Amino acid sequence: MTNLNSAQLAAVSHTKGPLLVLAGPGSGKTMVLVQRLARIIEEGHAYPSEILSVTFTNKAAGEMASRVEKLIGSRAREISIGTFHSICLKLLRKHSEKIGMSPKFLVYDDYDQTALVKECLAALNIDTGKILPNAVVDKISRAKDSCLDPKSFALKLGDNPYLRKISKVYDLYQNRLMQLEAVDFGDLIRLVVKMFDDYPELLSLYRRRWKYVMVDEYQDTNNAQYRFIEHLVKEHRNICVVGDEDQSIYRWRGADVSNILRFAEDFPGCDVVKLEQNYRSSKAIIRAAAVLINNNAGRTDKEIWTDNGDGEKVSVVSCDSERSEAEFVACKIQEVASQGKRYGDISVFYRTNAQSRPFEEAFSIKGIPYRIYGGVRFYERAEVRDVISYLKLVVDSNDDLSFLRAVSSPSRGVGKTSLEKLKSYAAFRGISLSAAIPSFVGSGAIRRSTGEKLLEFCSVIASVRDASSSMGLGELVRELLEKSGYISALASVSSVESESRLENINELLTAMEEFVPASDSDPLVEFLDRIALVSEIDRMDDDRGAVTLMTIHLAKGLEFPSVFMVGLEEGLFPHSRSLNDPNELEEERRLCYVGMTRAMNDLTISYTFKRRLFGAEKYSVASRFLGELPEDSIRRISLSSPPFCADDNDSSVSVNRSFKRRSFLPADEFDYSSDDFSGEFDQRPQEERRAPYSNGMRVRHPVFGVGVVRSCEKTSFGHKVMVSFNSGEVKRLIAEFAGLVCL
Repeated sequence: MTNLNSAQLAAVSHTKGPLLVLAGPGSGKTMVLVQRLARIIEEGHAYPSEILSVTFTNKAAGEMASRVEKLIGSRAREISIGTFHSICLKLLRKHSEKIGMSPKFLVYDDYDQTALVKECLAALNIDTGKILPNAVVDKISRAKDSCLDPKSFALKLGDNPYLRKISKVYDLYQNRLMQLEAVDFGDLIRLVVKMFDDYPELLSLYRRRWKYVMVDEYQDTNNAQYRFIEHLVKEHRNICVVGDEDQSIYRWRGADVSNILRFAEDFPGCDVVKLEQNYRSSKAIIRAAAVLINNNAGRTDKEIWTDNGDGEKVSVVSCDSERSEAEFVACKIQEVASQGKRYGDISVFYRTNAQSRPFEEAFSIKGIPYRIYGGVRFYERAEVRDVISYLKLVVDSNDDLSFLRAVSSPSRGVGKTSLEKLKSYAAFRGISLSAAIPSFVGSGAIRRSTGEKLLEFCSVIASVRDASSSMGLGELVRELLEKSGYISALASVSSVESESRLENINELLTAMEEFVPASDSDPLVEFLDRIALVSEIDRMDDDRGAVTLMTIHLAKGLEFPSVFMVGLEEGLFPHSRSLNDPNELEEERRLCYVGMTRAMNDLTISYTFKRRLFGAEKYSVASRFLGELPEDSIRRISLSSPPFCADDNDSSVSVNRSFKRRSFLPADEFDYSSDDFSGEFDQRPQEERRAPYSNGMRVRHPVFGVGVVRSCEKTSFGHKVMVSFNSGEVKRLIAEFAGLVCL
């Protein structure tokens, strides 16, 4: 107790009634939770078995259990400590008869869920090219987060035809789960809430058992989790929640920040303790982050502060392009490493997974060990591998592995049975799958419609192969993806997943546009060779670790001595989805705040003036968040070209050209004040600032001809438009990718 500050001591000493602990980043909240648990037990307010402590991760639950045991010994093992899902799973197993299942019911994970949803889509004859299984899984999960069963979900839909189809899938999906004696993760909490509603005597039993309830990361709770906790504490009101609305960043997966904001209304007379002292970061970092987050309206009045040293000012760096941004970060990391610092103390944060590509390439070329935290390396991502399989087929039509992947991506009505017959046919004759298709289709072994689709697929690959010698790599891949239907399949679906996949494809296209062959060989072959090598590079210095690359969402709860936050541009960070929604925009600012407060000593924030979008260079607009940072805590650096690194002597690497260093001068010529920020930093020409594809506009497509724009949605990867063509066809397209021309 002697190590606690006054606010921490106040939280630990509170042992009766509702308590809200607003814990800023790096404020020692875990220690407060542990000490409070120990005090309740030591002072005899409750036995260990009468306490429920809920966390969001198994790691956090394990750490808490271990630390409490160090304080009070083996008695700590009687406390119910776990995640919402683990606690509710135990309750469902113990009272399975209440939900009409045996105690040995199965729990379906994400893979199982997706497989079952695919089965339901097939049973309902719903095209998985138009409604992605993962998008359906997400909608069902969000419904369960709100405690909506299929019937309740259907009542809330209105006339939306897309959601109506998902409602049918949800209904069939839930029936199949019951038949299979299975539940998914969303059911674990939802069914416990329903069980408590249907069986008041059971609820009363657990209210008597758990006399004290504590919840960590309360700002991330969803409706189902909120109702579960509310049921348990409604009578005794011995509830302590710890959280920070400024760090609520999971709205997209059901979290409701209003749960923590209205806690005082839900529990009148509650005590509120603010843990505002930060023990992690320097004064400069804390000042900058505090000023940024004060721009949010949906927050309580609190100010984080620290007794740590001033530290270096936050660096705000402007770069020409994403490539020069990656070069700058790589060179800066080399500089830090040359001073003996560990690579493992450095992390690069980005808003979307697609942004990792230029950094992976720059690090690989410069020999900087890195790892993708909680994610997949760029060239190993499913959609990137899909496109690469197409490219490999263009190079070599006999590549059977690439054929099998490409012909199934996107779904084109060629099923597993037909492909198995084709494989047997080709194997018997000792020829490749592509070579076997004409005679196989002519043999009548499969339905005529399926055969026509196989022939059409081969025709697309062959036509691109024939024209490849006269195309640049960027033009080649655009032609391939449009003719194959891959892009249109993704563009036809509105989901976070499809948007992320399109962003990754855009990054691959950018990599191909930037690629400069080092020899006179086929540039496509050389490109494929190079990325094969990049995929295999994974050098790790055991003593010095590896630089960590991750999305900011995954950085929550972590800390690093040195942090680079990259891509601070409008439409990227804040993300395009948030620009017309004040609530989403505030969440983006909270995300930026979370990223900044992961840094202990050094924080560098960067943005670019230009990015490539489906092969075309587009000017960027610096993020509004940069204009909200206080001038006394930052220093601005303007780079007109990527910095030269002293050890860049390998002239054989095409990406590593001889760049000249420009002095790191403060960008005084730029005014980041909020009054004229938007105009000063919008580097785009006037024609790009106007909405390019408004409803009713006439456009021409190189294949479909003339049409009229019916809808347009601005996204981080371009304009997603729906066009009615004169031929009667209606297409969803990415305008920049499709080559639409305004008439």
